[in-house]
Amino acid sequence: MTRIVYDSEDQPHPSRLDSYRVWKKKGELDKARLEGYRNEFGGCRYCSGDATVTLKREGETRCVCWTLQKEFKYRKVQELGTAHDKLEWKDFEVWGDSKSKAVLTSAVEEMRRWTKEFDSWLVLAGSVGTGKSHLLHTVDSYLKPWSLYLSVPDLKDLVFEYTGKKELQKLTDLISYHPILLLDDIGAEYTSDYAVSMLRQIIMARYKRWEEYPTVIATNLGPSQLEHYDKRMADRLFDTAKVKDVVFEGVKSWRRYGN
Repeated sequence: MTRIVYDSEDQPHPSRLDSYRVWKKKGELDKARLEGYRNEFGGCRYCSGDATVTLKREGETRCVCWTLQKEFKYRKVQELGTAHDKLEWKDFEVWGDSKSKAVLTSAVEEMRRWTKEFDSWLVLAGSVGTGKSHLLHTVDSYLKPWSLYLSVPDLKDLVFEYTGKKELQKLTDLISYHPILLLDDIGAEYTSDYAVSMLRQIIMARYKRWEEYPTVIATNLGPSQLEHYDKRMADRLFDTAKVKDVVFEGVKSWRRYGN
């Protein structure tokens, strides 16, 4: 799926996620981080200052210099994120009986596919300890700083902190328009109407431009519980045209399985 954004002159350009995928796939992001992207005259050795380039297979895309400048900006936003260990796909342990292993294997495959396509939103639904957070940590380790991983209990604390600093709109804008958002533990926090309303605002803003702002949400809540948690938010997350469910049905808690 191609996501198109428009610049100030209403000219279409591939989105920031497309530029990230192109340069990561070609290995040029790591090379440019290590060696720089400026030539001997101080200009970009890829685009000579145009900020876009035309590649044989991908067509017109944002240049690696533009992509790295955006990366620098998104790194600053990581201070809002919830800390976690850096994980790789191989770190995810598939456990349980044959049904559990099949469900977990399918979930890992879907998450890996999604990181290449970004073609929908995802809702990871299942009981505590079934591996949802682990998968989000892995995806975030792979996509950071273009992704922002945030547990909703931590978001609640941020909402009250930034309200006290009179910078709540700044906070909601930073989260609402981060390229990829990974929201964990919806419904696990001690709820307040104020914090839930801010979460709703973030989800609604991203939902309006869902193709441009891929989002993954993990929750222990079932459909009726999620609707009770917030009906308008649930209505968007139940939109099967834009949102795909990854259900951890039949998977026992990893901790319980080990006992």
